[in-house]
Order: sequence, then structure tokens, then C-alpha cells
Amino acid sequence: KPDHDDDTHPDDEPPQPPRGGRPALRVVK
Repeated sequence: KPDHDDDTHPDDEPPQPPRGGRPALRVVK
């Protein structure tokens, strides 16, 4: 899985900082 997600992060990974100016939302695809 890529670790350059914009605002989607797997539950097993820590939240990443917003890349597109958006808040880091815990959204699982």
C-alpha cells in the first residue's frame, strides 16, 4: 500500500499530515 495517501490511512498506520491542504481524515477505502 502506498504511503503517499492524501487523506486516507489504513488503521495499522499513523495519521499522515494533509498534503492537499485538507485535514488528515481517518477514512478507510
